[in-house]
Amino acid sequence: MIWPLVALTLPSFAVLVRHILKKRSAVRKHYAPIVDISAEDMFHNPRAAYEKALKDHGPVIGVRRKGRLEYIVDEELSHTILTSDSILSFEEGAATILNFHYVLHYFESFFGDLDDLVRNVIAARLPQIVENVFPVFANHVKDYMNLPLEPTKNNQAKIFNNAHEVDICTLASKSISESMVLTILGPKFVNEKNLDIVRHVAEELAVAGGMYTNTSLIGRTFPGTWRMFTWTRVLFTSIRLFCLAIGPQVWKELRLYRHMFENKAQFEGELEQNENILLFLTRKNMRQEHSSGKRTSDLALFLRVMIVILGLEMFSDFTDSHSIIFASIHQTSSIVVWIVFEIACRPEYLPSLREELFRNANIDPIDNSPMATYQALQDAEHLDSFIREVLRTKGDTLSLCRKSTQDVTIGGCIIPKGYLVMPLATRSHLSPKYHGPDASEFNGTRWVSTDKRAVKLSASYFPFGLGRWACPGRTLAVAEIKMIVWSIICQATPVLKGNSYRITDPLNITSVPPVGEMSFIPFSG
Repeated sequence: MIWPLVALTLPSFAVLVRHILKKRSAVRKHYAPIVDISAEDMFHNPRAAYEKALKDHGPVIGVRRKGRLEYIVDEELSHTILTSDSILSFEEGAATILNFHYVLHYFESFFGDLDDLVRNVIAARLPQIVENVFPVFANHVKDYMNLPLEPTKNNQAKIFNNAHEVDICTLASKSISESMVLTILGPKFVNEKNLDIVRHVAEELAVAGGMYTNTSLIGRTFPGTWRMFTWTRVLFTSIRLFCLAIGPQVWKELRLYRHMFENKAQFEGELEQNENILLFLTRKNMRQEHSSGKRTSDLALFLRVMIVILGLEMFSDFTDSHSIIFASIHQTSSIVVWIVFEIACRPEYLPSLREELFRNANIDPIDNSPMATYQALQDAEHLDSFIREVLRTKGDTLSLCRKSTQDVTIGGCIIPKGYLVMPLATRSHLSPKYHGPDASEFNGTRWVSTDKRAVKLSASYFPFGLGRWACPGRTLAVAEIKMIVWSIICQATPVLKGNSYRITDPLNITSVPPVGEMSFIPFSG
C-alpha cells in the first residue's frame, strides 16, 4: 500500500529538492561577493584598493563603507548603471548619498524642477549669461592683482618676487557666487551682504551633503549621528539666515511677477525683457494653476521657489562627486582649483592657451582684462581640451551613483533592492581600451581638433554624469571655468610653490579640492 503513495509523492519531492538546490546554487553563483577593504586603503588609496578588488572578484562587488553596503562595478558596466533609469534611480541615489531624503519626501518634483530649470532657462540663455557675467570674473581677478604686496614675517617677498599670493578656491567661489546670484536672482540681489550669505550657505550645504565626511573621523565612524547633527546645525543656522535675509526679497519679487502675469496684457513687454529664474518659476506655477483650475497660495509658491533656489545654490551647474544633476558653488570652485593648479604645474601649455585667448577675446588696453562672447569660449579648443584632460585624469573614483529600485541582475550578479550602485570612474577614464596605451598620461592637447569637447560624455568619460540625468548645466559650468582661466592668464601667470599640490581626500577628489601655495605673477602680454 505504501508504494503507490511513494510513487505519487516522489516526483513532487524531487521537484522540491531540485528547486531548493537551484535556489541555493543561484545564491552562490549570482549574488555579488562582499569584499572587505580596510579603512586605511579605502580613504587613503581608494583607486588601487577598489581596482584590485574588482580585478580579483569583479565585475560587481559589494563593499561596506561608512555603515552601509554599496555595490561597485567595473568599466564594462558603467554605461548600464548610469542609463538604466527604470531599475536604477538617480533621484533615490542622489538623495541617499547627499543626505537629502527629506527634500525628496516632501518635494517629489525637486530634482525634476531643477533639471527643467537648468535646461529651459540657464542652458537656453547661455550667450546672454556669458555676456552678463564675464565682467564678474575679470573684475575679481583684477581686484586680486590690485592688492598691495605685503612682506612675510621674515620680510621676504611672497613666494616669488612681485607676486600676489592667492587663495584660488576663495577667488573662484566669490566670482562664481556673484555669477550665480546674478543669473538666478537678478541684479537686484547682487550686494556684498547677499553674496557673503550665498557663499556661506553653499559651503554649509556642501558640508551637510557629506562632501567632507571622508576627512572627518567622526563622520567616518558614526555617519548616521554625523548626518543628523550636521543637518540640524545647518538648518537652524545657515539656512535660517539665508531665508531671513534673501526670503523677503524673493517674496516681494514673486508677488510682483504674479501680479504681472495676472495682468499680462499690461506687462507683456516687461515680462519678455526681464526673463530670469524667478520669473520662469512663477510662469510655470501659473500654467499649472491654469491646467488644474486650482490657485496655489503665495506661501506655497514661495516655499517651493526657496527650495529650488537652495537647490541651485547647492547644485547649480555642475555634477557633483555623487551624481547629483548640478554641483554647488563649492563644487565648481573645486574644479577651478584643479584646472589652475594643473596650468601652474604645466607651464608649457600657457603659450598656446594665451595665443588662443588673444585671438578670440577682446582685451581691455587699460587694465588688461578680457571680454568675450559665448561663441569665442566655444572656439577655445586648446583650453577645452586641457579642461577635459584634467577632468579625465585627476582620479575620480566613486563619483556617480544610482539606487536599485528592485532586485536587478547586472553583470551576471544580483543586486538587491534599495542599495547604492556606483561605477569606479578611474576604470573608464584611465582605460587603455578607451584612450590608448598612454591613457594614464596627461596630454593637454589630446582632444584638440576632435569632436570630443569637455562637455561631451560617453562610457569612457563621464565627469558630468551620463544618460538622462547627465548634468544639463555642464555647458555653463565649463563656460564659467573658461572665463575664470582666461581672466587669470590674461592678467597673471599662476605659479605653485614647489610646483606641486597635495590631495587631501583621494576618495572624493571632485568635491574636496587639492591644496597648495599659489601666487599670481603679473602678466602684461
